[in-house]
Amino acid sequence: MEQFVDDIGNMDKEFDYWKKQSDLWNDKITQSERENEESLSKINNKINVVEEQIRTQRSRINNLKSQIQKNELQMKGVLKNLTD
Repeated sequence: MEQFVDDIGNMDKEFDYWKKQSDLWNDKITQSERENEESLSKINNKINVVEEQIRTQRSRINNLKSQIQKNELQMKGVLKNLTD
């Protein structure tokens, strides 16, 4: 009977050990997830800023292309008037 009580005591100690280990690793995982989320948030913010910059530059490029086409048409018109 005494051996049975000792076994239960040892099992309780082992259970407590593994419970502490589980809690410890759960805390580490939670902290790691939090850090990852923060990092991802920062990265996503940077991506959003860069994407907006890309949209702005594309808009500028399209505006310049349009202006170049208008200028070419005007130049062709001027050249045509000069040659006529």
